[in-house]
Amino acid sequence: MATLPPEPYHMLYIKTLLEPGTEGTDSVRFRFEGTNDLNSPWTTVGSSSFVWYYQTVYYTHSYAETPLERGGVLVLDASMPWPYRLYLSISMLFYGMWLITLALACFGHRVKSTIVLNMTVQFVLRIAFGIIKIKWAWQDDAYHVHAFVMGTTLLVAAIWIEYLEELSDVLCIFVGIVQIGM
Repeated sequence: MATLPPEPYHMLYIKTLLEPGTEGTDSVRFRFEGTNDLNSPWTTVGSSSFVWYYQTVYYTHSYAETPLERGGVLVLDASMPWPYRLYLSISMLFYGMWLITLALACFGHRVKSTIVLNMTVQFVLRIAFGIIKIKWAWQDDAYHVHAFVMGTTLLVAAIWIEYLEELSDVLCIFVGIVQIGM
């Protein structure tokens, strides 16, 4: 009989004790592990802290911001926030537009303007996301930096294709270097 892989818990909460003077017993750093049965290895399914990178949550096990007031509650919600789902959907739109471009090229249509349009739309969407991310600062991470760098790279690529199409090999090297650097 096969076992199911462990699923991460998306939300945990810490409630501090009500009694005064119990601050030293508060949970501030922990790892939450689970297993499907006693014969399987234990796997981390939750933590006192976490970060998102694309569709993967990484448990960092650093200190939680446990409230000092007695009876206070700290919610550790590791489910993917809507801004990250939005950013991933921007990427899916990018790939979808490339599929349209590929289909047009297969049917013999000129696609240079479609490529430039795709990159320009991605520039606008990623810069807008970066600005919104900075304004509302959902989590302390660098998604806005990624959005700004990728948006700017796509704008440079769009301009490059529009005016320097014969140097497209150099453009591929430029985009590759930026991707490796990210």
